[in-house]
Amino acid sequence: MSQLLRGALLNAELFSAVLGQTEEMMTTEASRRRMRLETPVERYPAPEPAEEWHDRAKTFYGALTESGQSIYYQPSDWVFAQFVADCLSKHYRRVGKLSGRTFSMFRQAFTMLLATESARRSLDMELVQTDTRDIEAEVSEYLTKVDAELGW
Repeated sequence: MSQLLRGALLNAELFSAVLGQTEEMMTTEASRRRMRLETPVERYPAPEPAEEWHDRAKTFYGALTESGQSIYYQPSDWVFAQFVADCLSKHYRRVGKLSGRTFSMFRQAFTMLLATESARRSLDMELVQTDTRDIEAEVSEYLTKVDAELGW
């Protein structure tokens, strides 16, 4: 990872090797789910984004911190997310446009972070919008109404 980030340009072969090793080490929630490895759901706070990141990398990382799948992230997921944001930032600062191969590698990294709907669905993870209703207040209101109708 360090060698990849120290180089002048983003080396596609090295990036691919790092992604493969990361997958093998079950560093991300996606790889743990593929191996059916259960980990406790404990929300780990996302580290702050680096000041020097490119705006697109900051946007990507910020979206991850707000996304539903991030509740499953372990510290290793956040380190990997920072690494991907570092690579995005480096790429956009040096080159600016994506080749097909580079796009494919970033897509693989996003999949490993469960950042796409198809990645989540392939692992039977469905994010649902939680309802913010106040059930207790609704039940209390209903019971008051019933009491009034019955004359209690």
